[in-house]
Amino acid sequence: MKVLPQEDKERIRSARDEARRLRVADDIALTDRKFRRLERGILWFFAILLVALSACLFWNVSLRGERARMRYRPETYAAFTNLVSMASAIETEHADAMGRMDFDLLKNYALLERSDDFRPFQDEIARARAVVLYSREETRMLFKELYALFPPDSINERHDAQKIYGELMTVIDVSEERVDAAEKALLLLLANKGRWHAKKGTVEFTDNALKAEFDSLGQDPDEDTARWRKDFGAIESNVIEVPSH
Repeated sequence: MKVLPQEDKERIRSARDEARRLRVADDIALTDRKFRRLERGILWFFAILLVALSACLFWNVSLRGERARMRYRPETYAAFTNLVSMASAIETEHADAMGRMDFDLLKNYALLERSDDFRPFQDEIARARAVVLYSREETRMLFKELYALFPPDSINERHDAQKIYGELMTVIDVSEERVDAAEKALLLLLANKGRWHAKKGTVEFTDNALKAEFDSLGQDPDEDTARWRKDFGAIESNVIEVPSH
């Protein structure tokens, strides 16, 4: 058997390595081309989808506008859309103002436990109530001339405006319910110092009835129950009674 010289072996090995490198490079280039075609396909798909969604959105907006024009009288259509816009502005302003309230302070039970000064809590509650009162008055002022703005022939405008009024007032009621609950929780704890302890943002109780009363005040405000709570929501229990406002 003929034995190849070492130099020939090296040349063959190098040729094989080069051929293997070229095959790998070709595979990478082919994969890259496939990936780029797939990427372009995906981009085109999303571009077409975006155009289709935009067209659908435009069509829906146009359709809603056309339905609105058909539902409302031409003589009062502009007045109604202006009313809707102003009601939306009140809701946005109300949400922004409530967002600036320091509800973290109203849940600072550790501060309440170690301090005898309730004024910081009272002041923040008063500011929140002022926001609620202002928003409610603004809403009433906006809608108070409803019948003068929309004559009897504009029955749909009257009906839908009344519905918007109720929805906006409900939003304000929920905010008031949130403030009421925060105040009642503080007053409940204030009247029962020594029967609870603040620990890492939570409250630990030595009395199960007091805990149940406090936990009931921690529920999130509910639009469906806000009006009932506003009219009938006094706390009545064996623990403490805190009248509603």
